[in-house]
Amino acid sequence: MHKGRDYPNFDCWGLARDARAHLFGGRELPAFADIAPIQKKALTKATQEIVLSGFVKESAPVAGALATAWIGGLCVHIGIVVSVDGRMWVLDTEEGHGGRLNRIQDFERLYERVIYYVET
Repeated sequence: MHKGRDYPNFDCWGLARDARAHLFGGRELPAFADIAPIQKKALTKATQEIVLSGFVKESAPVAGALATAWIGGLCVHIGIVVSVDGRMWVLDTEEGHGGRLNRIQDFERLYERVIYYVET
């Protein structure tokens, strides 16, 4: 398994899938253990597989939603929407930054497009 998929060394996918399962009680998403964070084409394909399988559907940014970040047709990053003190944030992690909370609008400003998904 890719080292970023497990605590305490989460990559963005590892953090989002763990938080979704443990904080929001969602079904566990595939680990995609063979995909490294730098493999954006493979990350995009994995994201599309989850969507096409009917596991998730597009949504507004609600607590527990996956926040997929897109640039030029590629899914380049992922986080999860959390509610803290009544405000919505995107929880994510990135090499060089560690775990962080971003206001929804700040997260969206970083990418061409952000698509949110919830479990069907």
